[in-house]
Amino acid sequence: ERQASSCPRTSRPSASIKLVFECICRLLRVRPVQESDPKKPGGYVSNYWLASHGVLRDPTRFVGSLVNDVEPTRLPDDMVAQLTRTVDQLTSVEAEMPHVRGGAGSVLATYIRAVVRYAEAYKVASIQRKAVGDLRKRRDAVAQARDGVRRDRLDVQDKIDKHMEEYRSAFIKESELNSQMTIYEKRTSHCRRLLSSLSRQKGEWMAWMDAKGDDFKKTLGDVAICAGVVTYFDLVPDQDEQNSIISKWQEDLSDNFIMHTPLTDMEKIHPSITSYALLHLLKRLPSPPSSTHSLLSVYRDMDASSSIP
Repeated sequence: ERQASSCPRTSRPSASIKLVFECICRLLRVRPVQESDPKKPGGYVSNYWLASHGVLRDPTRFVGSLVNDVEPTRLPDDMVAQLTRTVDQLTSVEAEMPHVRGGAGSVLATYIRAVVRYAEAYKVASIQRKAVGDLRKRRDAVAQARDGVRRDRLDVQDKIDKHMEEYRSAFIKESELNSQMTIYEKRTSHCRRLLSSLSRQKGEWMAWMDAKGDDFKKTLGDVAICAGVVTYFDLVPDQDEQNSIISKWQEDLSDNFIMHTPLTDMEKIHPSITSYALLHLLKRLPSPPSSTHSLLSVYRDMDASSSIP
């Protein structure tokens, strides 16, 4: 404060002192005094030296402003650039201020130089902090992308495991189906062989029926004769008379177009037919009449009495 209060009030200061106080005014946001430019009629020049007189009237306030009001981190880039150019010209400030004992101009120049260097360092540090911030953001983005890739990989692995399980299940089902198909193919082959065998048997049965067709057609007449034999021949013990009765029955059957086995071939009647006739007629036929009738008359009587369905 003592050195600042002892600064000269000369009207013609040196160029270096003008530059020092120009920097001071710029730092303290003090507007310059506009004067007429002697080299340019009608023009004006900025006189920071005269503007600084108002700041130097109160040395305490002046030093407090330099300490408290000047914030190097908030200086505009154009001001920092201009102050940098000015600082390079302030090498002989103390020599040009012989009135100030202790070198107030040199102190102010050193202060300005420190402020400029701090502002430049802060600017570089800001750029570096911004770069570091960008790198951190990129790192975070890369970490997020890596986490996303890990999640996607886990999801893909889960899907692969699920598909593998489905594939194993499908493979097991396919094996079971192949086994069942093998069983069904064996059954189908067995059924085909059985159908082929049945076809052969059908052919044999049809051939047998074709060969035995007349015998089936004669069954009705033979059963009727067998029934008459069982019913009436106990009353007629004579063999010739029995043959005569059978001949009469056969004539009646022939007259009514009922096929039967001739008398000479009666022994060819199948025993099962005779057995069936015996079992059936012994239960259904009425009691033998007292006299011998023709077979057809017996059937007419049976039909009238509805003893046989």
